Amino acid sequence: MTPLPEAAITVSAVRPLDTLLRVAEEARLRRHVRVLTLSLQAMPTTGGSEIALHVQGGHRDVELLCARLRRLVDVRTVMAVPR
Repeated sequence: MTPLPEAAITVSAVRPLDTLLRVAEEARLRRHVRVLTLSLQAMPTTGGSEIALHVQGGHRDVELLCARLRRLVDVRTVMAVPR
């Protein structure tokens, strides 16, 4: 059985803690995407934060997760990069 591909998702957000909790919940709701790591880093120059997810799942499932994350009110950008 071939392992599922991995991707790194970066979410730039305005309100770090609220957004981190929402991102974690959205990722948890995706049955076909497994979150391997989730981290938060403050970005003092922009006044926001960067949330990094290392996920495992099919390309389409990762894209659906990114689409959901883009709909969060205080998210600036969402970017997924295959690993």
